[in-house]
Amino acid sequence: MSTGDFEFVRNELLKRLETEKCSQRELVRRLGQPPAFQALLSKMIRGEDVSVAALRRILRALGLLPQPRRLHRVVMTPEQFAAWHALSPQERNERLGV
Repeated sequence: MSTGDFEFVRNELLKRLETEKCSQRELVRRLGQPPAFQALLSKMIRGEDVSVAALRRILRALGLLPQPRRLHRVVMTPEQFAAWHALSPQERNERLGV
């Protein structure tokens, strides 16, 4: 992520605080994050460096970045396996809900 991404996240965070008219602590509670998340938001607002992972975490909490897909282990019979691989990639994605 670049400096522009950092500024984008910081601006979105400040915009959210302004529109919801709440404190950082209240915003953290509303986002369903643990209290320690407030320290990360404070660093971001002050303009201190945060990691790329922290930026992603903030973006996900603000709803600006989709949650990653979770991998599910699936046990298939040989017939089911053959039928799955006979599908086109588009059909697979439709069945997975992507």
